[in-house]
Amino acid sequence: MRILGVDGGIASVGWAVAEVEPSRREGRIVAAGTWMFESPEEPTQSGPKLKNADRRMFRGQRRVVHRRAQRMRDIRLLFRDQGLIATSDREALRGEGLDPWFGPVTDWWAPVEGGGTRRYRREGAALVWRDVAGPGA
Repeated sequence: MRILGVDGGIASVGWAVAEVEPSRREGRIVAAGTWMFESPEEPTQSGPKLKNADRRMFRGQRRVVHRRAQRMRDIRLLFRDQGLIATSDREALRGEGLDPWFGPVTDWWAPVEGGGTRRYRREGAALVWRDVAGPGA
């Protein structure tokens, strides 16, 4: 049986083909070699820098933005399902005195008509929204 082994490096790929006899647990190397190519590095004042570093950073930033947007969608759906807001659209928590980014949010609790118990109001949802949105929101 023949086995191909490949070892990738930053500026080369090594390979080998081995002939193996499984029943006798022995083998031999049939062929081996390397393929060299230009290193994906750029010289900088502080030393070599990989060319994909910027791509990796931007990809990470896209992930952060995507995860935050997903978290915001999830919390809006939860608020809608629990009756705190009427719809789950992006503007559901914006409005007079409710915008968690542009001014104070008031009255976390509100009395329920005819009873002494309390329930969440839309303002409470806006406060939770502000906490979920995180810093910089």
